Amino acid sequence: AGLGKSEGDFTFLASITDAIAFAKNLVDQHGYKRVHLVGHSWGGWVATQVFKSLNEQRGVLALLAPFTDIGEGDAAMQ
Repeated sequence: AGLGKSEGDFTFLASITDAIAFAKNLVDQHGYKRVHLVGHSWGGWVATQVFKSLNEQRGVLALLAPFTDIGEGDAAMQ
């Protein structure tokens, strides 16, 4: 809610609670045994919270980061 052209007001907390409710609704409506999640940036945090809430329906959690090789030693600090 509240992002782009969607109605409502955006809050970080609501984005998490909405995502958890959505995932649980999918499980309840369709009887999924496992839910797999992918998250990036804020979506990564949301995905981790949804993942924790799924309990026995947890599938695979993939977190994407923009930097996967930051170097080593002094080179990583520059």
